[in-house]
Amino acid sequence: MSFAANVRSIDALGAFRHALLRYRAEAEETLEGFDYFLARQLEWFADRVSHWQREVRRGREDVRSAELTLARFRAASINPEIPSHLRPGGAADRYETAVARCYQRLRDAEGHLASAKQWRKTLDQAVEAFRTEQYRFKDVLQENLPAALTMLEKKLATLAGYISVPLPSEPDRPIAAVPWPVPPAEEAPAGEDGRDHAEAVGT
Repeated sequence: MSFAANVRSIDALGAFRHALLRYRAEAEETLEGFDYFLARQLEWFADRVSHWQREVRRGREDVRSAELTLARFRAASINPEIPSHLRPGGAADRYETAVARCYQRLRDAEGHLASAKQWRKTLDQAVEAFRTEQYRFKDVLQENLPAALTMLEKKLATLAGYISVPLPSEPDRPIAAVPWPVPPAEEAPAGEDGRDHAEAVGT
C-alpha cells in the first residue's frame, strides 16, 4: 500500500527563505558596522598613544630646560667673577618650583602614556578574539548559509511541482441495499417426527 503526502501550501517555507535572506543581509551589515567601529577605536587609541608620546618628549625637554635654568641661576649667584650688582638676586625657590612642576607634568604624561598603551594592548587582544569569531561567522554567512538556501530552493521547486499535480480522486461507488442474512430452518429430531406420524395414523 502506498501513501502520498498531501501538500497544501509551501508559503511557510517561502517565508522562511525570505527570513534567511534578510538575516544574512542584516548580519553582513552589522559586521561591516563593527569593522568601522573597531577601526575608529583603534585609530583613536593610536592617536592617544602618539599624543602622550609627544607630551612625554615635551615634558623631558621642559625638565632639562628648567634644570638648566636653575643650574645657571645657582652658578651665577656664586660666581666671583661676576660683579655683585650683576648677579641674579633672590632665592632659587621659583626655579626649583618650576623644575618640580616640569617633573610633575612629565610623570603625568608618562602615566597617561602607560595607560593608553595598556588599554591599546587590551583592545588588541579583544579585537583578535572578536576577529576569530567574526571569521567563523562570515564562513557561515558566505558558505553554509548559501548552501542551505540552495538546498531550500531546490526543495521548494520540488514541492511546487508536487502540489501542481492534482490528487487522484476515488470513483463513486453506488450504495445498494444489502439483504439481511436469514438463518437456515431448523430440522426436527428424528424421534419426534416418527412419534407424530404414528399418532396421525392411529387417529
